[in-house]
Amino acid sequence: MFPTARNTLKAAIFMISSTAMAADNPGAHVHGQAQLQLAISGEQIEAIFLSPAHNLLGFEHEPQTQEQREAIEQVTEWLRHNPLANTEDGSCTIHSASVHHGEPSEHDADHDHDHDSDHDEHEHEEHDHDHDHDHDHDHDEHHDEDEHHDEHSGHSDFEVTQVLDCPGLADAGTLATPLMEQFARLQQLDIAWVGPAGQGAVRLNQGDKSFILKP
Repeated sequence: MFPTARNTLKAAIFMISSTAMAADNPGAHVHGQAQLQLAISGEQIEAIFLSPAHNLLGFEHEPQTQEQREAIEQVTEWLRHNPLANTEDGSCTIHSASVHHGEPSEHDADHDHDHDSDHDEHEHEEHDHDHDHDHDHDHDEHHDEDEHHDEHSGHSDFEVTQVLDCPGLADAGTLATPLMEQFARLQQLDIAWVGPAGQGAVRLNQGDKSFILKP
């Protein structure tokens, strides 16, 4: 579904030992938080950026206005043409890039569907022990609440993959990212990397731009 770079990076990042990032469940969809994963080899970086759409757009529903459609286009173009990570002297250029914006995976959707089915079955069993009138009234209220919840609980995410060519990368002890500065709603960025010098992880907060490559 996504570029080969994703599979390569996932295999590399899987090698990273347990860290505070893992304890915080970095794969969760949490507004204000995102993840950047880097695989460093020679003078090349393979990167994956994962973020709730809200961090980048301010909304997650289907675009309803021309302004929202333009916002998606602008964010997509920025992510496609700006290196997610760079050396201190800005030597990195994008060799290839892919931007995916959409809903959670089918596995998540199936999980939610199964949960709803179990809930409905449980309510059906309760129906056998309640008065019909009371149950119908409660069911109508519950149904209205579910519809209201569904209208406002949808999630969508951005997944960006980049392959970067970075002259001088082998001698770089520090990397920088423009993500925190570009997207004001992004409050925390968890970065994990693996490369010739080892592997590591760090969390950037608002105002942070650079991080030291050390195990």
